[in-house]
Amino acid sequence: MSNRAASFVEQWVSENAVKPVEGAPAGDDSEARLRAEACLAAAKDEGIAREDIEEETGDLVSYMGAAIANLVRRAVDG
Repeated sequence: MSNRAASFVEQWVSENAVKPVEGAPAGDDSEARLRAEACLAAAKDEGIAREDIEEETGDLVSYMGAAIANLVRRAVDG
């Protein structure tokens, strides 16, 4: 796994991950899917392969879901 891909994902998430939509049904991963697609598109523009990203993150949708959940926890905890 390239350090470049890992750094890219971390930076992208810090700049682009958002909280899930208010009132979204439990288990709805549509926001995570949208964020994963956007991240992969941005990575492609930077010449970073999906395989390199997913080698670091595993399933990118799950990774984005966890990142969003972490943001929600931090917002609640203040």
